[in-house]
Amino acid sequence: MNLSQKSTIYLLLMAISCSFYQLNAQDGRKIKFGLRAGTNISTVFGPSEEGADEKYKVTAKIVAGALVKIPFNDRFGFMGEVDYIQKGTYHRFEATDSYLKLPGYGNQAEVTYQGNKDWKKIIGVNLINSYVEVPLLFYAQPIKDKLEFEVGPSFSFLVSSVGLGTLKYGETLDNEIPDPSKFFEFDLDYKFFKDKVDEVGNDFAKSAKLNGSTRTYPQGPKAYYFQNYPETATDPINPNDYTVKGSTTYSVFDIGINVGASFFFTPGLRIGARANIGLIDISVDKYDISNKELNTDGTFKLTNHFDQNFGVQIFVGLQF
Repeated sequence: MNLSQKSTIYLLLMAISCSFYQLNAQDGRKIKFGLRAGTNISTVFGPSEEGADEKYKVTAKIVAGALVKIPFNDRFGFMGEVDYIQKGTYHRFEATDSYLKLPGYGNQAEVTYQGNKDWKKIIGVNLINSYVEVPLLFYAQPIKDKLEFEVGPSFSFLVSSVGLGTLKYGETLDNEIPDPSKFFEFDLDYKFFKDKVDEVGNDFAKSAKLNGSTRTYPQGPKAYYFQNYPETATDPINPNDYTVKGSTTYSVFDIGINVGASFFFTPGLRIGARANIGLIDISVDKYDISNKELNTDGTFKLTNHFDQNFGVQIFVGLQF
């Protein structure tokens, strides 16, 4: 998060706190402060590619934050928070008759594998997007100091984005014991904010034999390694030129709608649940490319899928 984003959050919270502090002082009601922490059961809602077995699975992430609670009366009020929250999913893609584009490596030229219906591509990536999130919620207590409902928007700023997993492509992946010499296997350790175009993390060389020829490749490509096409950049920058990283894979800003409920064991201790659905496409179109097929001219095919965050938070909270 840059300085401008941090300043916006701080100023917003200060304005809200000052406004309601004056209201609180006038009518004698008590502003409450609190903390909460728990797990975010998270996934991504998005369409699957035609002809592929593609799933966005549920994963457990973390959420923790601080809040200020300003009552309007004994039953209703406003609650503002600043949270650190992880969102994401386990994305699994599997398809036959797909492609793999490999940049040049060592003295080997770039190569594209495609058109073989017996070959398979399997991708499994655990996506972890970390946000600083500012929920602005209105609450109601149908049973005072026992049961509370909350609803309102949240504004999220992406501060970290990583993906961990594997990519496999080749002939024998359906075998009970696959022959490692007949398929590529990459260890994926993506840091979407930090990684550079054409960067390799683990340069340990592996090899596989497809189409009758042996190909050497690095074990640990970084986030933008496979998108290093075409080889030369244009001036001005073409948005489809993958040699220039003009943005990260995921949008740095999201807006969501929250609905939740809490049960209070005591006036200061509660357990709660909150559902949040994002309203913005989190995937940047430039990197939202098909894993199944290429354009007829061999360039990447953009899918323009709308992918949105969804999560259910389960947490314990204190207020005082």
